[in-house]
Amino acid sequence: MIRRTPHSRLRPHAVRAQDIRMETPLRWRELFQEGRARLTIGILLVEFLVAVEALVVIAIMPAVRHELGGLEFYGLVFAGFSLAALVLSPIAGREADRRGPAQPFLWFGVLFVAGTLLCGLAPSMPLLAVARVIQGAGAGGAYTVALAAVTRIYPESGRARVLALLAGAWIVPGLLGPSYGALMASTLGWRWAFFSIIPLSVIAVALAWPVLRGLPAAGEATRLSIRWPLVLAAGVAALVSGLSLLTWLSLPLVAVGVWLTWSALGHILPAGSLRARPGAPAAITMIFLLILAFIGADYFIPLMLTGVRGRSLAEASVVITRC
Repeated sequence: MIRRTPHSRLRPHAVRAQDIRMETPLRWRELFQEGRARLTIGILLVEFLVAVEALVVIAIMPAVRHELGGLEFYGLVFAGFSLAALVLSPIAGREADRRGPAQPFLWFGVLFVAGTLLCGLAPSMPLLAVARVIQGAGAGGAYTVALAAVTRIYPESGRARVLALLAGAWIVPGLLGPSYGALMASTLGWRWAFFSIIPLSVIAVALAWPVLRGLPAAGEATRLSIRWPLVLAAGVAALVSGLSLLTWLSLPLVAVGVWLTWSALGHILPAGSLRARPGAPAAITMIFLLILAFIGADYFIPLMLTGVRGRSLAEASVVITRC
């Protein structure tokens, strides 16, 4: 038999009140209070810069190709960025667990700035593709570390709002990014589309880094193998190179690329995805194909409009914005 006391009658009410307080969502303005403001703004700037860079580069690439030539490397400029981000993301997460987020975030932030500077200075299309690899490695690493910090600094009730802000950070670049890139390429030159985002990159790192310094290492590092992301990157690089170069090496490169890509996806995606097994695997496959079709078309529409249809960069940028 449970003995009741005057104090025991209050305990359920106290617990329920505590639970209610814990479940109360973090208000929007609280994301910018209590020491979170610097990190919130810094993470938003990182997301904003990734979005701007993605959309601006799409818009300026016809001008880049016109000046530097190297049409066979056109696809590698985009693929290099994405593949580097893919490979560096798990490495960044593991380093953030081992060392704390501050040091890796600073490393990758500096890498992104250096890659962006090299993109603007690139004298040829192959070197631009290499610079984009460096830029993508920095962007993927810094973004991964920043997202990992969200789970450690913001309470669970506020994380959804932070992610909503990050999604909203694509709105302005989506509307203005292509036109901004076309304007830069038509006036100051396409190189300034890269140079102009360097100050914002430095500000993003300067805002977020002091907050991240206060977070210790997570203890034991996450045991996440990077083998298959590396294999996937190598496979896609071989596939894109084989399809772009069109030399006697093309067929072997495409064959090796297809084999490596297929093998890697079989280990990265949920079981049954490559066979489009009914249910979640089929849904994942369809999402993958839709994104592949959308992004693939997005990258080459400006080149087609300017090179085949004879349209201006400004007109091509409007089409990208509407997409």
